[in-house]
Amino acid sequence: MFHVEHNQENLHCASKDYLVTGESFQVYLDKNKTIGQTFPFPKKVEMNKYYNSKEYSPHHLNKRTLLGNLYLIVRKHMNRRRLIWLKSSLKKSSLVLDYGCGSGEFVRYLRSKSVAAYGYDPNLTVNSDESHYFIKNDTWKKNTYDIIFLWHVLEHTHDPFLLLQSLKKRLTKNGKIFIAIPNFKSYDSKHYGEYWAGYDLPRHLWHFSRKSINKIAKKNNFKVHKEKGLYFDAIYVSFLSEKYKSSCFPLLKGFLIGVASIIKSFFSKESSSLLFVINKI
Repeated sequence: MFHVEHNQENLHCASKDYLVTGESFQVYLDKNKTIGQTFPFPKKVEMNKYYNSKEYSPHHLNKRTLLGNLYLIVRKHMNRRRLIWLKSSLKKSSLVLDYGCGSGEFVRYLRSKSVAAYGYDPNLTVNSDESHYFIKNDTWKKNTYDIIFLWHVLEHTHDPFLLLQSLKKRLTKNGKIFIAIPNFKSYDSKHYGEYWAGYDLPRHLWHFSRKSINKIAKKNNFKVHKEKGLYFDAIYVSFLSEKYKSSCFPLLKGFLIGVASIIKSFFSKESSSLLFVINKI
């Protein structure tokens, strides 16, 4: 669907893995400048070393650090917002799948609100009391779902197009998929360049924009039902980006750049992160 050539003309930026290994990578864009690909493109068997670290926030939160506390605050806020967004699509019999559920916090939150939610993540470890609603291996394919969440997941997958086709088969007739992605066309991305935390190399294998998601949806016979900016992400991503730059007062500087990015996105529609709600045509 997208062909990305790894040549100087298509080089978008050179950066590195700031969280774990310090290895160098590049991001190349397709000829239309709508989607990016990480290079070198790690194989699936190589990916574990880039996630298996206490520095990787979604799986190893340290509540004693400023970053850990900030992440927890953002996560709790987003859990509440996500429930509000999906309520109009929920019925008593609805099944929700959080694909790539990370620590599983959102599934636990939905369950606490009496929503029949299930989570799948290859890196998730759960206790026996929770095993009935956290799915192992590919057993998620045995059910059909009314709502599927891909919350900052699509950019991590080796073949996002194949994943959407697989999820489509498990979606009910009127079901919806909620896709959240970082947007490399945002103001904070352009401001931070190689230090932008939204690249998260090489855990993010693909780099999306508004146009690329709309094109992917169309090619996979989906319709974009709703598009929304995730404004709060700009502040958190900007804070991380300032840390990668080893800036003084990263929280203050990140807050200011994040707010600037939010204000600019009101006019450009290029938010730091974007939410797309898609359904089958």
